[in-house]
Amino acid sequence: MDPTSGDPVTVTLTISTSSNTTAGTFTVTISGSVTNGPSRTQNLSLTVTKDYAIAISNPSLMAYENANATYDGTLTSLNGYSSPVNLSCGPGAPPLCTVAPATVTPTASGAPFAVTVSSSQCGQYNFNIVAKGTDSVSTSHQYAVTFTSNSIAPPDYTLEITNPSLSAPINTSATFNGTLTASQCYASPVNLSCGSGAPPTCKASPASVTPTVAGAPFTVTVSSSKIQNYGFSISSVGTDPLAIQHVALVSFNSTAASGFGFSLTNSSGAESIKAGQTATYGLQVAPTAGTFPDVVTLTYADCPTLSVCSLTPTQVDAGKAATAVTLTIQTSAPVVASGQSSRLFCVLWLMLPGLAMIFAGGVRHSCRRGTVLVGCWALLLTLLSTLSACGGGLQGGSTAAAEPGTPAGTYTVVVTGAMNNAPGLPTKSVSVSLTVK
Repeated sequence: MDPTSGDPVTVTLTISTSSNTTAGTFTVTISGSVTNGPSRTQNLSLTVTKDYAIAISNPSLMAYENANATYDGTLTSLNGYSSPVNLSCGPGAPPLCTVAPATVTPTASGAPFAVTVSSSQCGQYNFNIVAKGTDSVSTSHQYAVTFTSNSIAPPDYTLEITNPSLSAPINTSATFNGTLTASQCYASPVNLSCGSGAPPTCKASPASVTPTVAGAPFTVTVSSSKIQNYGFSISSVGTDPLAIQHVALVSFNSTAASGFGFSLTNSSGAESIKAGQTATYGLQVAPTAGTFPDVVTLTYADCPTLSVCSLTPTQVDAGKAATAVTLTIQTSAPVVASGQSSRLFCVLWLMLPGLAMIFAGGVRHSCRRGTVLVGCWALLLTLLSTLSACGGGLQGGSTAAAEPGTPAGTYTVVVTGAMNNAPGLPTKSVSVSLTVK
């Protein structure tokens, strides 16, 4: 190098020590010389202090709720460090975090220690294991670790709509209010959408929501330019590996912009019965104000298979106010097929009188053989003419067919009320749920 007074050169001196370097203060001399010229020296002071190093061999751990996990650590002495070191868990550690032993004296080969962690709640904990020496300067070090507490049960969430039945005039918006509530450690974003049969305008906001334990809110805004009732589902699909999905059934009634309106509501909850039993639902049809200016005709759709549905009454006359309506669903139980009836008993029973007469005639020696023969022929003709009373005489009888009954499953029956002569043809629908076991 060729330094000048106007262009000095920066020189860096790097000194590396080993872990067994003796602690102390050392003088380091730097010498500089110019060929055939002057030389200069610069003395530097280097102090090597006693120290130690902390290491964790497994810094990332995972366990189920209330189960323990253990970090394995060592304290290694540097430059002859021999003071005891206190170990602890830093901020952000899980509820259970203990170090054993809590005080360790580092050694050149590494003194071992263990940190046990656990949590009763699912979640991820990022924290430090802290080491603080008892030397005069309290030499301290820390090591970053991560602990994840998982639930044994599969993560899940719930979808709830607080106002599942809405009505609004055409071209007017209505808003469903919903919440996504996390359970069992669920923390993935969930995408929201409207299912088939939704009105032309149906938008969730926000479209993606991460469920929380307290319940994360969202809204779904709907509208239509047609007078129509829409029964559809609001669907949620998680971004978790299992793509957990939930749906909520809702209905939106798009009514005439002006004219008379009414409501059709279901005051009963979902029913669950066995095949062969009857489910009854209480409904109410009511005008928005005053009385009905026209007849409201009530109908149902999607009655369960092999069941009988009925409405009482089937219409609400003009001039009436709020009216209670009963929907009855009579399911059918399975019927086992019956076997062919036995004919033997019937035949023997019909033959018994004839056999008795023949026996009596045979033992009466005073009767003529001709009389006995005529009696036998008469009995035979009587027997043949009456065998039909046993279900076809000597021919095989019929076998009754099996009845499967109402199949098990969950059914949604839709009840619709319509004012066919009112302006705008107001129509309302309500759904009831039936589970057949």
